[in-house]
Amino acid sequence: MSKKMKRNTVLFSVLLLVILLLIIMITRYQSHTDLYSKQVSLGTINRNIEDNKSVYVYYYQTNCIHCKKVSPYLIPLGEKQKEKFIILDLEKYTEGWEKKNIMVTPTLIYYKDGKEVSRIEGEHTEKEYEKFFNNQN
Repeated sequence: MSKKMKRNTVLFSVLLLVILLLIIMITRYQSHTDLYSKQVSLGTINRNIEDNKSVYVYYYQTNCIHCKKVSPYLIPLGEKQKEKFIILDLEKYTEGWEKKNIMVTPTLIYYKDGKEVSRIEGEHTEKEYEKFFNNQN
């Protein structure tokens, strides 16, 4: 094999590797943003609570490292519940911190009959969130 052919093979391999890495990165980014696609406003949360519906509200921040860790399993767990599960970005709706008495993110609160029933604050394991959901039923 000539030097030119070897060089072209190496360049082609490197180019192929870069393309594969880009595809992987784009796919991971897309799945991350899909997690938060069902975000609502603070007004929607208030209406759900005031209507005496049973609802789980996940309060998070996009720049929170703990939220980034738990969201990939917390959001799918929440969406499996028979009660409504909604998401609020506290970076976008900053008044939510004070109005909902949020001290840390992530925070998951269960509301029923217009009142807060229970909450779990901070980063927890998937098993701990499963237990939280199971305790509300």
